[in-house]
Formats: sequence, C-alpha cells, structure tokens
Amino acid sequence: MSSLKNILVIIICIACAGFAYYMTRSDGSSADMSANSAIRAELIQKTQSFIERSNKLQQITIDQAFFMDATFTSLRSFSTPVPNQALGRNDLFGEQSAIGETVPQDPQE
Repeated sequence: MSSLKNILVIIICIACAGFAYYMTRSDGSSADMSANSAIRAELIQKTQSFIERSNKLQQITIDQAFFMDATFTSLRSFSTPVPNQALGRNDLFGEQSAIGETVPQDPQE
C-alpha cells in the first residue's frame, strides 16, 4: 500500500509540474496570443525601420578637412559670459523681497 501511495504522489507532482509549465508558456488564453502577435508585428516593423535608418546613417561620410580649413578655425565666439551669482540666502529665516534679496528682520520685533 505504501509503494502505491508513493507512486500516486509522484504522478500528482509530475502532473502539477506539467500544468504549471503549460500555464507559464501559454500565457493563459488565446486572446493574449493574438495581442502578442500584434505587438510582435509592430516590433518587427519598428525594427526594420530602425535598420533602414541605421544603414542610411552609416553611408554618410564627413570630410574632416573642413574642420582644418582656415575659415572654420578663424571663427570667433560671440557668446556673453554668465556672471557668477551667489547661491542661497544670507538670512535663512528672513523674508524674501520681490527682487530676490533677503529683507533683514528688525531685532525690535
């Protein structure tokens, strides 16, 4: 009787493992399968588009002599430097004015 019980337990464990494997591989329903195929089709289309763009970009060559030309190297920068500004406030607990400066507190209050 005990060997029959052991065999029955082993068969039930194998059946449960098979059922769990089937459920994880089939994603539960056929509606999900059609949704997955639509997602796969969209993914394939986007991948093909990416590959086409990548091939076009790989065909582009840049002549590096352009960067060594005197016309390019003589360019001047017309940018204006950004002045350094103090960070934070002098009085952390003071009131803030409209222009961003701290209004000192009156010690009489």
